[in-house]
Amino acid sequence: MAMIEPRQFSAARIVAPTLLIAVACVQIVLAHTRQLTPWKGGGFGMFSTADGPSARWLRCYLIVNGRPVSVSVPDEVDTERLRVRSMPSPKRMNEISAGIAALTWVRRDFNSKGEEDECTRARRNARTPYRVWRRGEPRPKPADLIPVAGVHVELWRMRFDLASRRLVSWRAMTASVKGARS
Repeated sequence: MAMIEPRQFSAARIVAPTLLIAVACVQIVLAHTRQLTPWKGGGFGMFSTADGPSARWLRCYLIVNGRPVSVSVPDEVDTERLRVRSMPSPKRMNEISAGIAALTWVRRDFNSKGEEDECTRARRNARTPYRVWRRGEPRPKPADLIPVAGVHVELWRMRFDLASRRLVSWRAMTASVKGARS
């Protein structure tokens, strides 16, 4: 059995707490300077705030015929969406906007069989009018494509307002891309 030198034992007692303190300091600095959610990067302070990834969301608008149209953030940009929600930055917001703009947009009912019951039709009409064309579907004809002139994405956050004792939402960051695919 190997003997542990007293010097090694005392070094191990110092290294672990030092690393923990370093991680905590980096996480706190990023939370205050880069909008990192306290639930990420070490998680220090995560139980003392409502500001977690689930309290941050994106709103996406396509600019079609000069007007903004609200659409769901497509699954194709899920990785970027998670990054933006965890630690937003103008660069990440621009990347997700450009990614959404690069997609091919079609009418929601493109490629539908036309056979839907009343409940399905009501749900479809309540949703956004456009969706992303997916591989495996028939190629859309030019008349089926949505002329997207730009994309606007907003990051919304939630925080607890002490004065009113309520959770309030606020738009934290926006990004727009002009001249998207048409």
